[in-house]
Amino acid sequence: MTFIKMIFTISFVFSFYTSVYANSENLFSDTIPLYAIQAKNTNNNTNTTTLRSKKVNINFSLLPQQLSETNTTIFLNLFDDVKYPFMITKIEHSSLSNTTTWSGNIKGDKGSSVVISVTNNVAIGSIHTGTNKIYNIEYIQNHMHQIEEVNTSMQPPMLDPIIPQETEEDSLNHLHRSLPTEGKSADAANAFNIMYVYTTAARKTVGGTNAMQSLINSMVSYINTSFSNSHMNIRVHLVQTIEVAYPTDYPGLNSKKKFLKSLERFKGKHEGYMDNIHTIRNQYKADLVQLLVANKGGLGRGYIMSKPSHHFESSAFSIVSISYKSFYSRVASVHEFGHNMGVSHDRITDHNHNKGSFAYSHGYLNANGGHGKGFSTIMAYSQNCPIAKQCPRINYWSTPTLTYYHTPIGIPKGNSQAADAKRTILNNANIVANFRSGAHPSKTTWVTGRYHNNEDRNKTLYISGAQKLKVKIKGHTERGYDYVYIYNAHGQLIKMLDGNINKTFILTGSSIKARLKTDYSVVASGVTVSITKIK
Repeated sequence: MTFIKMIFTISFVFSFYTSVYANSENLFSDTIPLYAIQAKNTNNNTNTTTLRSKKVNINFSLLPQQLSETNTTIFLNLFDDVKYPFMITKIEHSSLSNTTTWSGNIKGDKGSSVVISVTNNVAIGSIHTGTNKIYNIEYIQNHMHQIEEVNTSMQPPMLDPIIPQETEEDSLNHLHRSLPTEGKSADAANAFNIMYVYTTAARKTVGGTNAMQSLINSMVSYINTSFSNSHMNIRVHLVQTIEVAYPTDYPGLNSKKKFLKSLERFKGKHEGYMDNIHTIRNQYKADLVQLLVANKGGLGRGYIMSKPSHHFESSAFSIVSISYKSFYSRVASVHEFGHNMGVSHDRITDHNHNKGSFAYSHGYLNANGGHGKGFSTIMAYSQNCPIAKQCPRINYWSTPTLTYYHTPIGIPKGNSQAADAKRTILNNANIVANFRSGAHPSKTTWVTGRYHNNEDRNKTLYISGAQKLKVKIKGHTERGYDYVYIYNAHGQLIKMLDGNINKTFILTGSSIKARLKTDYSVVASGVTVSITKIK
């Protein structure tokens, strides 16, 4: 080996190991070989929703599992020219779906937000900078993910909320409840139980059941972060997720009219579509219920509680499209729940009309405040910013008691332009929290329905406070080919069943994981797995 070749070899090895070391805290790695040139896939067409994208693998081992480890800085190496230090401030584990969610912000960027949810190594997430750069982490297939830079100039269409018309049935069934005194905050701790219902088409669009669970949990985290950001002692609690085979979001039916019809059918009790949702809602004591669809007829729509009353419980429904990718779905989810809690849009959008619970029940948009680019709170439409492509959305409820870069994010009660969503929600909290009241259910069930070839589904069934469960599995699979697996809370395999199944047994703990795995063979009716608390 010549001296020059030796120097070149040493330099190459040194550079390689230096590169590996430097990237040791990078969350993403390209799916192409190191020696290949990274294709940025930049698209300068402003009529597209994605500016550029790339496929990546995720180093899940870098994500800490305990709160004590949250001082770890993880680098989000999104593109060659985009790399952010992710400061994790919260880690949440959901036993309902075996999902972990990491949330926080970009170090040094006050207006930023980061949320990443992972279910069985399937991630969904987004990064939103204070300068309104948005990046999504989406799932493709075979544990491969894609990073996308969002074209913020192409925002999805938002729709006005609906003021429900009370039916005769509502009047007969509702019991009058006392309202909180206007201006008085809710009690110290309030929890709103929420339930997400998603269509089969929505599940397929996001990439499967694990991806859907990741998306839903990222929505829950985003909502709870909005409350903590706004100094509100309120949380939402995810009590259940349900899949429905509702056909409206199938190809050819994704018009605005069909989108709006879906919400009407979702709310209705005698529409012939999803009517069982009301029974399930009662079972799990869900105060608020939201339908996720794959439909581009609109980003979201919900009923608005224009008059604070328990009567509104039959209208506490909303719909959100997941077709516009994860960040906008998260934004729409909290926005539509905001309507259910009595908050209307910003005054520009509402043309200064009030649809909310109180005169101040508005979102807030400021074109000049913040860091010079303005801002819009959760219930405001950033599209209405007088200065084009500014007023980035911040995950805060409007309130005059807090500031964003030294600018108040609301206007106090009594002003003709008052905007105080925080006060609205606190005043309505006792009403919303009691749309459905009571302890957690003592029984929960997973119905697989008729399955298909080459499927691998799973569901974690959980009963809060249970020490011992009665587990019952009943149904039919093709013997010798399609199996049902039952795991305990520690992940140990307890049962493997096939054929004509009718099995009941007792298990210690508060949760189980049920799994249905099929091969390339005939389909069968599937199984029903239920757990009942016995202690």
